[in-house]
Amino acid sequence: ICVVCFNLYAAGQNSSVPAELKPWIPWVNKGLDFLDCPVTEGGDLLNRNDRICAWPDKLVISINRARGTFEQNWKIFQKSWVPLPGDKESWPKVKVNGRDFLVQSRKGRPYVQLEQGVYKISGFWRWDNQPEDISIPDLSGRLVLNLNNRLIEFPEVEDGSLWLGERQSQQQLQTDSIQVDVYRLVSDGHPMTMTTKVLLDIAGSAREINLGRALINGFRLINTQGDVPALVNGNGELIVQARPGNWEINILSHGPASITELAMSRSSDLWPEQEIWSYQSYEKSRISALENLPLIDPESAFVPDGWEQFASFLVTPENVASVNEKLRGIPQENINRLSLNRSLWLDFNGDKWRFEDQLTGTLRQHWRLDVAEPYR
Repeated sequence: ICVVCFNLYAAGQNSSVPAELKPWIPWVNKGLDFLDCPVTEGGDLLNRNDRICAWPDKLVISINRARGTFEQNWKIFQKSWVPLPGDKESWPKVKVNGRDFLVQSRKGRPYVQLEQGVYKISGFWRWDNQPEDISIPDLSGRLVLNLNNRLIEFPEVEDGSLWLGERQSQQQLQTDSIQVDVYRLVSDGHPMTMTTKVLLDIAGSAREINLGRALINGFRLINTQGDVPALVNGNGELIVQARPGNWEINILSHGPASITELAMSRSSDLWPEQEIWSYQSYEKSRISALENLPLIDPESAFVPDGWEQFASFLVTPENVASVNEKLRGIPQENINRLSLNRSLWLDFNGDKWRFEDQLTGTLRQHWRLDVAEPYR
């Protein structure tokens, strides 16, 4: 029944609906107009709440002491209420596709109602004094902020409010300081990967900080995740949009095809003078170890959760670690060990055998078992 419903709904958008089915189109489409809207990842196809019927492009906001402007493109799949940046204190005046448009209040926030289509929404605010923050919708796309003729690379958004920096001048700030601790997990494999966990303890003003080179030995960035906005630039340097508090940044990178040595790189005074490394061997292809580094107790070094099972080392810029291959291939104790117990029965007519196999043992690799011809 569902297949028929979906087919009729899609057919409702097409003139090729068979004449016999056309009378059913309004009934099938009733309550399903949201099916044209994109579904969220893992969402229920038939649940309206798992559909996004108003899809935003990037939100560009420009702010100065006297006024602010914003601009954003939207694709509307179904008649929708579209949220706008602003609030009761900063109520926007808006144009939609170049024409003045009515802004309506929903729960104290500005909205416009748009039919299906593609729209360019622009608006502005005026104020006597630049506010310390301004509300922006949760559904905003990428945010671009120009603050007093300066592009802010990492706009700070907290609880739906875009911080405009005024609150810094309204309170006595602490002296700027930062404490950085670095833990790395080197995981052998094809390719070798490195998880770098950077722990930050920051005091003082919100600011952009270049912590120096975070990637080592020709490793290339895979992704960066953190509690504060951060990026690794083309030189492998970690740049953080910092604010007071304790934060964690995780950097995943991969090494070149063949690597035998690893060394710490310290290109900034903000980077710690020593790091804690852990090493995970990839025993499915080889047994290896990280050598020429002083061993330390993982628990005493407070390595991240889940890393305690691996060997840990104290690393300084003077150390050069070697990756020593102990054994190539699969160790004898890691091979598959299986036993077969087969029972056979001969048919009464004597021309066929029937059998039953019972396999016991341990599989450590190659999880598929194939039966040779003529068995099946």
